[in-house]
Amino acid sequence: MPRNNHIKSFIHGSAISMIGLVFLGIANYLIRKILEANLSTEEYGFFYSVLAVIMIVMVFIDLGLAQAVTITTSKCLATNDKFAASKVYTINLFLKLSLAIPIFLIMELLAPTLNAHFWKFPAGNIALFIMLFLIPFLAVQSAPSSVMQAFKAFGTATLLDCIKAVIILTCFLLFTQTYGLTAAAIIFVSAGIFTFIIGCRWVTKRKIKLISFRNINTIEVKKLFSLSSWIAISSAGISIMYYMDTTCLTWLKDLRSVGLYNIALPIMQIAQSFFVFPAILIPFVAEMHHNGNIRGIKKACIAGNILMLLTLPFFLLVGHFFAEDIITLLFSSKSVAAAPAVTILWSGMVFFSMANLNLAVMNSSGKQKTAAFMIFGCVIVNFVLNVIFIPHFDFIGAALATAITYLIMAICSIVILSIMLRETQGGDCKHV
Repeated sequence: MPRNNHIKSFIHGSAISMIGLVFLGIANYLIRKILEANLSTEEYGFFYSVLAVIMIVMVFIDLGLAQAVTITTSKCLATNDKFAASKVYTINLFLKLSLAIPIFLIMELLAPTLNAHFWKFPAGNIALFIMLFLIPFLAVQSAPSSVMQAFKAFGTATLLDCIKAVIILTCFLLFTQTYGLTAAAIIFVSAGIFTFIIGCRWVTKRKIKLISFRNINTIEVKKLFSLSSWIAISSAGISIMYYMDTTCLTWLKDLRSVGLYNIALPIMQIAQSFFVFPAILIPFVAEMHHNGNIRGIKKACIAGNILMLLTLPFFLLVGHFFAEDIITLLFSSKSVAAAPAVTILWSGMVFFSMANLNLAVMNSSGKQKTAAFMIFGCVIVNFVLNVIFIPHFDFIGAALATAITYLIMAICSIVILSIMLRETQGGDCKHV
């Protein structure tokens, strides 16, 4: 693909994704607002605590295949080999199902015990049983999404996410006031099933389809795993850190603290909607690395990091002076105690986005092992900081632990990526 087309596609994809993610951030806020208005603080905290645990479980089911499939499929499509892309799609889908189904069954069997000893919320037994169905459905839902990213169909992928959000939002508005927590659980699971079916139809129309395992050999599976194994550790680490705070708050404090903390999170997510560079960059970096365009990768990284860092003073000032007003406006005055967490999470969000951009480049450039070791270290730091800060500072301590960890991750990723690109460019120069 010519350089100008790369730039045009990148800008177009960034613009579409940014608009879509802003919409999703607002929709996510409205979803939480409806739940906060119709559920008690404990029910609200329980709902998002269960989601956090499920998302941590999903990390281990993913095996790093989401990014690995996007990268591998992008390379297949670069040579117009849709049969090879279909192989990758098939491997991805069936591997995730083979893991998700037994884990789902085990979690359902353990659900009463987990609720009694971890969540300590007997009124949520039915909702917990229903929400655990997210495990198999979220596992397969990522398969068509990875293919869309490889096709650079950012608009379609974003539109599908928006449709899912609108379904959830509309149904929450209609049913949660009357049927409460149970309705919220049913709606969340059903929306995922619907969007998965649409995603599969889109993929099939692009001539990427499930094929017989007779056409797949173990070498192809091992090749995908060789790319995904280290990405799995990185993806697991990032997701664990993302949900560690909510899980640790459930463990070390109570559901009320979880509920307040999850007032601050959607406000952070609205702001995070503007940072679309990591997801957009993956297929482009995969192609640029395949073509040896190291200078293009370097320029994209520098521009992305600087643009994101420049937003930090704005988020700090707005959070410091207006966080309470924002919470009162978006939710209600009963939740203004979460204001300090908003400012802290906004700061951490900037550093997380920078690190995520750099990690995407590292994973797409064959440095998955280095990225994995860095993330593994940050997970340990994050857990230790949560255990130290939460007992003393409650949900504000969880926000501090997360923000500090993301700062460390951003600094480490910048240093490692700078060394990597310098060495790669030096190697290319010598080769020339």
